[in-house]
Amino acid sequence: EVRMNESSGRRSASETPTLAPKAQKCKGDPNPVRFSRLPGSAFDGVFRRGKRIGQSSLVLIAQPSPASQPSASPPVVFRLGVMVGRKIIRNAAPRNRLRRILRESFRIHAATAFVRSMDCILMARDAARNFKSRGDADRVIQKLMAKLQ
Repeated sequence: EVRMNESSGRRSASETPTLAPKAQKCKGDPNPVRFSRLPGSAFDGVFRRGKRIGQSSLVLIAQPSPASQPSASPPVVFRLGVMVGRKIIRNAAPRNRLRRILRESFRIHAATAFVRSMDCILMARDAARNFKSRGDADRVIQKLMAKLQ
């Protein structure tokens, strides 16, 4: 039960929900796989050196991660940046929903598609505004990852 401050109607600092950690480990895999967001400072490097694969609704730009360390069994780390411009979807709520759908679809399929650490950017095009569920995004992301291999 969340109690509100009676005078201001706001939650107190101790009652605010905690945020999940940025990187997540995929359960059930023998190899440690982690997913995190691509920091803004790394976008330029991926744009310059990454391999571009496109479809009518999405563009995937990917490059091997410079953070991967050579060792016996290094953790595989996927860093993903998702770009959905205001020209594609004007209102913030549907735009953020599309970002969440793309991020989740990528997270599910990347663990099976890649064997090494990658930095990736997903850019939405006009046709991406028709994605209503994760199933729509799954089909396109699977095709993009197959082309990347």
